[in-house]
Amino acid sequence: MGCVELTSSGCEFGNISGPFSRSYFNLNNLLLQAINNGVNPMNGRQAGLQTGSLAEMRSFQELLNAFEKQFHFFMDWQQAMFVILERAGNSRMPLPAASATIDGCLESGTDMVYGGAKYNSTGLSCHGIATAVDSLCAIKYLVFDQKRCTGRELLDAVCADWKGCEALRLAAEHEAPKYGNGDADADALAAWLSDLFTQRVNRMRGPRGPYRAGIYSAGGNLATGRATWATPDGRRSREVVSDGASPTHGADRNGPLCVLRSVLCMHAENYPNGLQFCIRFHPSCFERSDGPEKFRALLRTFFEGGGMQLQMNVTDAETLRAAQAHPEDYRDLVVRVAGFSAYFIELHRDLQNDIILRTDHRMNL
Repeated sequence: MGCVELTSSGCEFGNISGPFSRSYFNLNNLLLQAINNGVNPMNGRQAGLQTGSLAEMRSFQELLNAFEKQFHFFMDWQQAMFVILERAGNSRMPLPAASATIDGCLESGTDMVYGGAKYNSTGLSCHGIATAVDSLCAIKYLVFDQKRCTGRELLDAVCADWKGCEALRLAAEHEAPKYGNGDADADALAAWLSDLFTQRVNRMRGPRGPYRAGIYSAGGNLATGRATWATPDGRRSREVVSDGASPTHGADRNGPLCVLRSVLCMHAENYPNGLQFCIRFHPSCFERSDGPEKFRALLRTFFEGGGMQLQMNVTDAETLRAAQAHPEDYRDLVVRVAGFSAYFIELHRDLQNDIILRTDHRMNL
C-alpha cells in the first residue's frame, strides 16, 4: 500500500493499522504487567490480570505463562475495540470515491468500509518486540540463570526507574543476551514471542474479514516509548523502544549477518500485514572492490532464508550528526525511515536521533 504493509493492488481494502485510527499493540506494557501482578508501573493502576509478581516466581516458565495470560487478556480488549470502532465509524465515514476504484464494490453495490472489496482485511502491528525480547533475556539471565539478583530486586529496580540501581541496570544492558546477535537463547525467545502474536492475530476476524499480523512502527516507536515505563533490559522510563523487527539500538554488536539471522527467526511468512526491518550500513562497505558483491550476497542470503523486507541506509552517524548541526549543508540528504524515505533535515529531531542511534554496520566478511 506504499509503505511496509502488504495489500492486493486495486481489489483489497486492507485497513492496515486498525479501523479509523493508528492502533498498535505495546508488548512492553504487557510485559511490565506480567511481572507486576497486572499493575502498570506508569500509573500504579490495576489494568491487567493478577498473574503474580516476579518477586514470587520460582521459574522463568512461570513468567512466560503469566505473559501469555496477559497477552490473551489484552488481545481480547484490542479485538473488541476494533469491532466497536469499525461498527461505529463505518456509518459516519463511508468512502464512495475510493470504493469506485476498488474491484468488487461497484459489482456488489457495497462501500469498501462494509466489505464491498474483493478482498478485505484489518492489520494489527506490535511495537517494541526487540525491547521485550531483551527484557525477557535479562530476567532469565539475571534472576534465574546467573542469580545475580532476586526477582524482587529486579522488579523493584524497574519500578524505581533504575534509580539507585545503576550497577544492576548496566548488567541488564550489557551482560544479558540481546536479540540481533544470532544468540540462540535470544532468538528462541524472539521466535516464541513472534509466534504467540501472529498465531493469535491471524486467526482473528472482524466485521469485514480476517485480521493480519504486522510488525512495524515507522517512527511510532518514539511515542510508544514515551508511554512505557522502564523495562528489565536496562531501558529507562519513556525512552524509545525498538523499531519494527530491528534490534534495540546498539544491541546488535556481532555484525550484519547475525542481525539478519535474528530477524529471520521472526518467521516473516506469518506477517501478512508486513514486517519492517531497518538497518544501516557504513559507507566503507562499498569502498573496497569486493564490497558490492559481498552486499549482494548478503541480500541473497536474507531473502533466500525467508526475509520479507529490508529497509536500508548507507551513511554513518557522523554524517547524520553533521546534518543536524548544519542543515543548510545537507538539504539533499535522503534517509530511509521505514517503508518510506524522507529528507533528513525535515524530520523531527527526535526521529533524527532515533535514526542516528541505529548501528553503523560494516561487512567484515
